[in-house]
Amino acid sequence: MPMSFPDMESLIRMGEMLHFRKPYEGESERDYRNALADFDPDTVEAHEIRTGKGWDQWNESEQLTGLVHAFDKKKDASL
Repeated sequence: MPMSFPDMESLIRMGEMLHFRKPYEGESERDYRNALADFDPDTVEAHEIRTGKGWDQWNESEQLTGLVHAFDKKKDASL
């Protein structure tokens, strides 16, 4: 099921569900979004967090970027 993360409140709720840290004081939504996405082991969900949109709303560029992030994560895990 696609999930959207349109704002900081939705990111914080997801972070709590994943047992991720709260945003640092002064941390931008973009930085927190990327840190949470890097933490999430589910590559599709991580890209939904990164883009703020469910997978069913991604354009072609976002789809390709998601594949690159997934490949990089898998490559890093094998090191």
